[in-house]
Amino acid sequence: MRETLRTTLGLCLAASLSGACASAPHRGTLPPTGVPAVTAATLDDARRLLDEHPAGDAAHRDLRAQVARLLAARASEALQSGDTPRAIQRLQSALVRYSPDELARGGLPREFEAPARALLETSSTRGEEGSALGATRILLALESPPADARPTWDRITEWGARNRQDFQRPWVREGELAEIQREVAAIIPARDVLDSAATHLIARRQAAVEARGGRSELARLSFDEVRQLRAGLQRSAAELAMVFLRVGELTEAGERLSALGAGAEGSGLATAIRGIAATEGGADALNDLARQVAPLDHLAAAGVCRIGRQRYASDPRFARCLAAAADRDHDLGLASAHLDAASALRPSDLESLRDALIETHRWLQTEVGADDVAPGRRAVERARSLLDRWRAASPDRAPAVAESDVEELAAQLELAVSSLPEASAHLERATRATPSSREAFLTLSEVAWRHDDGPTALRHLDAGLALPLRPSESDSSFRPRFAVRRAQVLASTGRPDEARARFVEALESLDALARFAEGRELAEAQYERAIVLQALGREGEVRAALDAAFDASADNRSIAGLSVAFCLGHARWSDALDLSRRARAQLTLEPAWQVYFALWSKAAARLGHLTDDAGATNALTAIATTDDPHVPWTTRLAQRAVGQITREQLLAAAHTRGQRAEALFYDAMDALATGDAAGATRDLREVLATETLHYHEYAMAWDTLRRLGEAPAAR
Repeated sequence: MRETLRTTLGLCLAASLSGACASAPHRGTLPPTGVPAVTAATLDDARRLLDEHPAGDAAHRDLRAQVARLLAARASEALQSGDTPRAIQRLQSALVRYSPDELARGGLPREFEAPARALLETSSTRGEEGSALGATRILLALESPPADARPTWDRITEWGARNRQDFQRPWVREGELAEIQREVAAIIPARDVLDSAATHLIARRQAAVEARGGRSELARLSFDEVRQLRAGLQRSAAELAMVFLRVGELTEAGERLSALGAGAEGSGLATAIRGIAATEGGADALNDLARQVAPLDHLAAAGVCRIGRQRYASDPRFARCLAAAADRDHDLGLASAHLDAASALRPSDLESLRDALIETHRWLQTEVGADDVAPGRRAVERARSLLDRWRAASPDRAPAVAESDVEELAAQLELAVSSLPEASAHLERATRATPSSREAFLTLSEVAWRHDDGPTALRHLDAGLALPLRPSESDSSFRPRFAVRRAQVLASTGRPDEARARFVEALESLDALARFAEGRELAEAQYERAIVLQALGREGEVRAALDAAFDASADNRSIAGLSVAFCLGHARWSDALDLSRRARAQLTLEPAWQVYFALWSKAAARLGHLTDDAGATNALTAIATTDDPHVPWTTRLAQRAVGQITREQLLAAAHTRGQRAEALFYDAMDALATGDAAGATRDLREVLATETLHYHEYAMAWDTLRRLGEAPAAR
């Protein structure tokens, strides 16, 4: 797929449209210009091509419009989930590929209206002036600007002016206005916005120079004001350059810096930039400028490197520079695409190929758990392609990332969206890779076990244990986990005596492991001990094992979640409440985890008829109470838990199988608490039907059904 995409889009952008694209292989339908339709899977490669080719022809404009529409849709998704910074980044990524003059003239696709309005609503609620103005400026740049856009712009501008009436010092006032306009320019770098930012930055410097030169006024300044004056004076030149470098306006950056006057802080930089704009110094000069700018503003460095990529297409330095800038933005798909291109420019350069493989592996890791699996699947394709190229270039050297690791991550990607056939196929590939994956066999055994296929589960366990040890493996670390799984499978297939013997054997191994393990390995060993102790009927020792797991890795969200879920699934209500309280007390606990642990506290208190839910209801009420219509899924769960929305509203907001599983599970807990066992059983069976094997709610639904005397195996 990588070569097909590169060939097709590259031909369309590099050549005239007269037949160049008609014969090229393509995926999907072709728009009128002949550019293949951009999908989520090909978005990052399309963005890379836009960075590589100068604007101008119809193919470039069509490709840019398609990319912009997709990024606008992604920005809307991010806002719906409450991730405003991610939404702004996606809008920036779309709009930076339009020239400042194009943005000033308007004509943006109508798909930008939805995210712009959502951003305006969210930022206005929070009093974020720059973001609100940026969103409004996008509305003004649409192909058909809405009637309320200009009045909204004027209203926000007037509000900002009123808020600055008390700023007596002109350099302070100009500095504030410059910062606001730079925030707007960061979202939509239209010509008028860039001009406004530059004007205020130059005015700030001039005001600071005048204040420094006037003895009588300087004498009246406080120490903090003098420090602020000097800092503003020093920052103006660099900030002014960054504003224009971000959008690749080298000539403009040099001219604006020159406006600061001879001898000013930016005069040397102005001379260098103007020389580069006139193509003096070649690729080396551009690369040096990017390296100078990168520590100050990675987006400005990206603007410089975009010019370098277009001027010097065969120089891999600029592709690597663009990859570094994307990496800084945690935009790993785009970073991977640029590194892939850099490695293709120098096929014999194993270092570039290694970097591309590592970056693609990182990208795949971040995609695991995403609702949209298309980018992750694209990462798998690219990783496989890079591995093929590595084997062809250096068959005797092991690649930087093992094939089995890629296939395991691909399986996790599919499991997160309940695509069991695809996940199983990846796991099978991981078991056939060299070196083979022991973890893949363990996961395959779980899939079979959850589907009541004990013989297949046992066969996978045997195959995993038969693999030779890797240099990084310890026999004592993986064998206990395989023994625990074998015992669980035997117990669920009507072989209690064999299961008990295996549990005893596993406990001995885990006890030995716990004596020398530490950190995450110790936490996992103690968690497995809790499972075994519960199965052996030694329930009085379970809590101590779970406490030891917490102590070994205090900030490990996975272990904390597993421990609480285990307690809820086995009706250990007091333990579930205590462990949830302990987890919620962590100062660094993310908001989403705060919601889940509060939900578990609330469920434990209700089901165990406990008088205190450790403040869970109050915490959920605080999270649920918001005027912001664009909230993350976990806030919806909190709203349902405290009765602010109905079951139907929550299920309507569930856009993935995982979200549906969560919604149904917590309703099932409420049904159990009110004595509606039949209703709870129906919901719990629906949870299992989602096939979300790696969700805590799935495991708890499985254990709860078994405890209720129902056969839990998924069918």
